Amino acid sequence: MPVPVTGEQLAVLNGQGPLDAALGYAALGWPVFPVAPVDLGTGRCGCKKGAACEEPGKHPLVHWTQRATTDARQLRDWWHWQPHANVGVATGQASGLVVVDIDPHHEGDLTRKALEAAGHAFPPTLTARTRSGGWHLFYLAPEGRRVANTTGSLAGVGSTPGIDVRGDRGYIIVAPSVRPTSPDPATGAPRFGRYQWVASDDALAGAPGWAVVGRPREPVTGRPAPSPASAPEKRAAAALGAEVRRVRSAGEGERNVVLFQAAANLFEICNTGWLDEAQVRAELTEAGLAAGLSASEISGTLRAQWHRKQGVVRPGWPARGGPGPRPARGPLPGRRAGLGEGGYGR
Repeated sequence: MPVPVTGEQLAVLNGQGPLDAALGYAALGWPVFPVAPVDLGTGRCGCKKGAACEEPGKHPLVHWTQRATTDARQLRDWWHWQPHANVGVATGQASGLVVVDIDPHHEGDLTRKALEAAGHAFPPTLTARTRSGGWHLFYLAPEGRRVANTTGSLAGVGSTPGIDVRGDRGYIIVAPSVRPTSPDPATGAPRFGRYQWVASDDALAGAPGWAVVGRPREPVTGRPAPSPASAPEKRAAAALGAEVRRVRSAGEGERNVVLFQAAANLFEICNTGWLDEAQVRAELTEAGLAAGLSASEISGTLRAQWHRKQGVVRPGWPARGGPGPRPARGPLPGRRAGLGEGGYGR
């Protein structure tokens, strides 16, 4: 159960550095992990794609589903390694938090008004503004219930464009994290938005059951709710997890070979569109470091294998979205492109 806190108390974290904020969240019982930083001069993401990254500042730097923590020593180690890393918080049973993500750029404000007109107003609770001007509404997870991550739908309502839920095996990015917004229209220079807590007397409210629990009813907009994860999505997640575990547990005499084979297998799946190359690199890098390999050894192996596997598709895997190989840009199961298992907030 999270420690009681108000929006006014959390707003202090808006002006703190990433490590101090991470330690503050940990003190509340919120499991934390580092997310890729963004270069405030160029807007480049801290992931392997750099300037080519389509979602800068969203990529976990560790295998967060297993390693999100409240341990202060671990947090200091992570932010010593990446002092400007953004801050991620695990949602669902890990933290006791459920987050409703409202994005006005995808009709979230209009959907919220439609929900209120239908008698579904979100209870006042801890609230944060996102870097793009949206809202994160933080709620207590219902006790003994698993809350699914959803995109554009609510469990008890149906299709809700621009309103998502982050629950079990999901995460959210929190203050004082910074991500790029649209470039300056006059100069093309990068612009940035910060995640910030709304200072208020509101505390964590219980998650509304109509939003996170129950069978979907008629969608608010008449649009169909998204379909559940397909068999290839589940299979891809299982393959990633198995290869990461294999690398992590490899012995000194075999770890280079195991990493080489794991990268080959996973990059071939990336080429079908069912795995994201940036996330594969991030998770294999962390596993390789845990096995005792150096960062330069890991980087060299992954770079060589990615080059070797261009256009090579894993046998027996259908291409995502149609026949033929695809670029490695497809999202992992239950999330938008580029991140670990489960969902994430904008």
